[in-house]
Amino acid sequence: QFKMVRRRGYCHILMSGARHLGGANLLEDGKDHKKKSEPNPYCVCEVVEQPRSRCWTRKAVATRDPQWQHEASLMCMEGNELKFTVRDFARNGRPLGWVSLTWTEVASGFDGELPLHSSQPNVESFFRVKVQFHDELCDGALVVLHGRFGRVLADWEPSHACVDLQYLDGSDRVSALREDVQAAFIANGTVLCTREEAV
Repeated sequence: QFKMVRRRGYCHILMSGARHLGGANLLEDGKDHKKKSEPNPYCVCEVVEQPRSRCWTRKAVATRDPQWQHEASLMCMEGNELKFTVRDFARNGRPLGWVSLTWTEVASGFDGELPLHSSQPNVESFFRVKVQFHDELCDGALVVLHGRFGRVLADWEPSHACVDLQYLDGSDRVSALREDVQAAFIANGTVLCTREEAV
């Protein structure tokens, strides 16, 4: 007997950078006129509704076009959103802009540039990010695989040396080595449901 489950896995995140950030303030330079002070931006990524699941980049120094190239992984569950907030380290973490990715965007993967919501008027800033979601392979999972095996269902039992595969086009069942199925799942697989113990 199988039951549908809430998808769970890891989001691999690459926070590349941002451009055209606001946050430049006018400061006295000691000579009766003012100069601009650029922000020291960093980015915080958090899983919405999971406040302890977060990561952040290093700070960039005196720039409105930071390049972080920061990679991290966070545990996510179906329905979760990712929120990215760019803050100014020089001003006690004051927000410079934020943007969110929906669960649909997280699950299908995203690679591109997004406009930031800014609290400052007349500021159009942008944030570049790449997100890849990988399902967690659990005991008793019924898995959909794509690629090398075609499109198949795999009844995952980690204690078995071989895994039975059922082609979705109605072809005969075949067997494959556990290691090959696991590699295919990591490359492009989805957990459909898990086996429920009979009561």
